[in-house]
Amino acid sequence: MDHKNKPPMTPAVMTALADLAIIGDRPAFERLYAALHPRLLRFAYRRCGDAEIARDALQDSAVTMARNIHRLNDPAAISPWAYTIVRRRVADRMKALPPATEELTAGIVSSSSSISPEDALTTRDVLAALASVDRELLTLFYIDGLTGGQLAAALSIPLGTVKSRLFRIREEFKSRFNHEGDEYAQY
Repeated sequence: MDHKNKPPMTPAVMTALADLAIIGDRPAFERLYAALHPRLLRFAYRRCGDAEIARDALQDSAVTMARNIHRLNDPAAISPWAYTIVRRRVADRMKALPPATEELTAGIVSSSSSISPEDALTTRDVLAALASVDRELLTLFYIDGLTGGQLAAALSIPLGTVKSRLFRIREEFKSRFNHEGDEYAQY
C-alpha cells in the first residue's frame, strides 16, 4: 500500500505500536516514529522558527526516543512523551545558539487556514501578543490536536493549568475580536 493512501493512525494503533516498541520491536518503533514525525517536526519548527534547527532537534529526539522508549511506562502516553522530548531538544539547541541568532529565530506565529484573510492579520496580532507558552498551548491543542491530559503531560503542567490557560486565551481572543468594529455593536 502506498504511504500517501494510508489512513491516519488511530490512538489505539499508536498505543499498540508503542507497546511493541517498548519491548524492543524496532519495526514497530519505526512505524510509530514515522506517524509522529510530521507533527513533531511542525512542533519543533514552531518552537524555534528555524527549519534546520527543528530538523536537527528532531533527529536528536528520535535518537533519545529510540534509546529510551523502554522506559515509557504508559504506551498510551506516547504522544505527550514524544512532544516533551522534542521540546527539550529544541530548548537545548536554542541554548547553544549565540544570543543574536536566538532572538531572530524566536517568536514564530502559526496561523490557521480556517480563518478569513480579513481576520488573519488581527489573529496574527493577537497571537503575537501572547506569551510564547500560550501560543504553544494553542497550537498543540488546536493544530496538533492534543487533549488536555496530553498537553499537561507534554508541557509538564497540571491539567487545571492547561484548562485555565486555554480559557483565558480564548477570552482574550473573544475580547479582541468583539472590540473590532464596536461602533456598530449597539445597533
